Amino acid sequence: MFSTNVLELPGGSETCSTLHQGVGQWTRQFGASNVDEALAIASDGTSIYVVGGIELGALPGQTLVGGGDAFVRKYDSNGVEQWTRQFGTDSGDEAYGVAVDASGVYVTGKTNGSLGQPAQGFDVFLRKYDVSGNVVWTRQFGGPGTDYGNAVAVNATGVYVAGETTGLPGQTKIGGLFDSFVAKFDLAGAPQWVRQFGGDAEDAAFGVTVNAAGVSVVGFVQNVVPDSPTLAGPMPTFAGTTPTAQKRGLFSLGLTPPIRPTGSPRMASPSTSAGTSALPRRARMLLLPSSPTPRT
Repeated sequence: MFSTNVLELPGGSETCSTLHQGVGQWTRQFGASNVDEALAIASDGTSIYVVGGIELGALPGQTLVGGGDAFVRKYDSNGVEQWTRQFGTDSGDEAYGVAVDASGVYVTGKTNGSLGQPAQGFDVFLRKYDVSGNVVWTRQFGGPGTDYGNAVAVNATGVYVAGETTGLPGQTKIGGLFDSFVAKFDLAGAPQWVRQFGGDAEDAAFGVTVNAAGVSVVGFVQNVVPDSPTLAGPMPTFAGTTPTAQKRGLFSLGLTPPIRPTGSPRMASPSTSAGTSALPRRARMLLLPSSPTPRT
């Protein structure tokens, strides 16, 4: 199992990348002079890719582009660094998700500048590198507000990005400030479809995976979600919690993804599970076929 950690050290925080196979095998610590975060990790069985953000600094051999940059670093299975790429714009950029296939590595996150088109506030970016660290293509998208790409997955059917948005072009605003979204690109980076969804309050998608059955998306919802009767009804209230504190609550739910043959989205029902949060934030999983039925 692979894991990443952040250590607070004098002069800023340094990022650790550690490989565990029952016991610790190796640790790699790296960073710039300020605050650094490793936020996602992926492996293809022979190499390990770590992505995150660098604030007001440059990794060794790299150049600071703006106030905050994204990075991707590749290790071999023995922990030997293969290459590092620090990138971004003159505004704030950070990488939140990474996925890998035989042809390269896919990185998603947020940008407040131009990585291929003029920014409209914070936009989502999706960038592909080949296995040698060369940029293959970059895609940037979003609405006039704030959009984050929080996770990415890839298989032979395409590349899937999930995140949160205040509103995407061609989509319907559901409720609250943020809705969840999932978007599909083909392996050459051409957009295929996008779905914006959520309840009547705050929503965000933080994870995505894809297999032969379709695309599964997981995240949080602050209130009732459509097509999920087990989550319907009034939200509970708890003494001593403010709306801000409630929105920052954690959840842990068992989830079972149902499949709808018609290809339209469906929310999964949570199974009984210990450790469910006492805060009013509810988990959901959305399963889509890799080519969902277009909206009418």
